[in-house]
Amino acid sequence: MRGSSFFHLWCPDENLRKRALLARLDLRLGGGRRATRADAEAYVDRLARQLDLTVPDLRRLRRGAENTGYKGLAAQLARLTGDQEPG
Repeated sequence: MRGSSFFHLWCPDENLRKRALLARLDLRLGGGRRATRADAEAYVDRLARQLDLTVPDLRRLRRGAENTGYKGLAAQLARLTGDQEPG
């Protein structure tokens, strides 16, 4: 968004869009921020659809966050899913 205009770029690289999903989720959910599971799932759903991605479940996102170094996001997703936090 710039002023009253909307600017949209499209990236055909699905892997890059997946990394963008994780980066945006990290900003919203990582770093000790508190969210409910329902809020996180709704946000994931909205972002994935905006990025034209299949909507992943939170456990799959946690594994992606662990693999790409988003430790705060991985911990938050582990908390929301009731899984053991990554080590």
